[in-house]
Amino acid sequence: MIFVVQCKEEKLKTQPVIYDDFIFSYSGFQLNYSMKFSKSDTIFLQIRFPKPTATFYSILQSSDKLKLDSILEKIDFKKYDTLYEQHNLEDGTGLKFFLEKDSVINWVYIYGENGPTQLYNFAKWLRHLKDKQYFFQIDTTIKFGNLYHILLPKMSPKKFN
Repeated sequence: MIFVVQCKEEKLKTQPVIYDDFIFSYSGFQLNYSMKFSKSDTIFLQIRFPKPTATFYSILQSSDKLKLDSILEKIDFKKYDTLYEQHNLEDGTGLKFFLEKDSVINWVYIYGENGPTQLYNFAKWLRHLKDKQYFFQIDTTIKFGNLYHILLPKMSPKKFN
């Protein structure tokens, strides 16, 4: 008996590359962090407050990576203003979306309740994604883009006479 095995070459479906780097940053009363998503399945997380700054990494499940790419494909960051600030608000929540593709950077910063609903929903999904991941601490420097608006101001000690 002779068995013939026929192999078919399947075309691999490839997702279009939507970003080179995507960074989501969150700044609130009790928490300040950034998450950096690479083109691969790795997430880097830098927590700056409440503890001393530490960096972590985690691996995305393929379903979460596909969902992230799908959401980012639908959001046109160019149509939004770069800054949405609720004036006269103190201790509000800040959200920053930073997307780089082929050296072109698009970013949106939201402080308070005056931002686009689509971005609030995306931020909620990203926060949930962070909370369900298991992160491992690493001792390396990762660049998290321009963190203007997100980083807490450096306070110098005041001298009292």
